[in-house]
Amino acid sequence: MRVSTSGAGARDTGWLPNPDARVLALHEDGVRKRLYLGGEYAKVGAGSRSGLARIGQVADPDVIFFYGHDIE
Repeated sequence: MRVSTSGAGARDTGWLPNPDARVLALHEDGVRKRLYLGGEYAKVGAGSRSGLARIGQVADPDVIFFYGHDIE
């Protein structure tokens, strides 16, 4: 769940990464505004991300990030 920055902190219903199985770990990169997910899933959003994904401002995972390549 992501909280909307406008208003009184309501849920942002447009942001739904929707993993197909359990997420077991989260890491926030507040500087780059990205969220890293680790877990038992095979898909997050519209993309295949087996166990590791990086999500930015939109719900679908970053297409340039895959299995730890592109960690800046």
